Amino acid sequence: MRATRRRRLLERLFELYEQEMYRIAYAILHDEGQAEDAVMAAFERIVRNEGLPARADSNDARRLCRTIVKSCAIDQYRKNARTREHETFDELAIQLAADRQESHDAASDLWTLVNTLPISYRRVIVERFANELTVKETAEKLGISEGSVRTRQHRAISEIRMRKECLS
Repeated sequence: MRATRRRRLLERLFELYEQEMYRIAYAILHDEGQAEDAVMAAFERIVRNEGLPARADSNDARRLCRTIVKSCAIDQYRKNARTREHETFDELAIQLAADRQESHDAASDLWTLVNTLPISYRRVIVERFANELTVKETAEKLGISEGSVRTRQHRAISEIRMRKECLS
């Protein structure tokens, strides 16, 4: 009997809050598919949650749904940001490869450009992309703040792009 009541409660939570949860996720992610995925991930967490409110239409239930979907959407947003960081650097290598028609030379050209950067930028690029460290790990290894790592990484990539355009 208890499992049936729990299942009804979960179904009711979905009926009441699915659209609101989708709007929250979409506001964070700006992507329909990822927003839907965030809602589903949120409901998976809710299903595993032992401390569900007694009533689906309570403020506690609404707060729980909103908090969990926000967390899931932010997790996805951060994952997207990490992926974008690596794609940006990989894009440069691909662009150079397209220019040179040979991927080995392009990778070599990319690292030649990296070696022309100021040492503070070069160290961040090497740690982030060659050694595949996270922003936090890079900050700890270099003894600088995470914000400095992000800033130097952004400036280094911009500088590489600018130098690449000058060579083209």
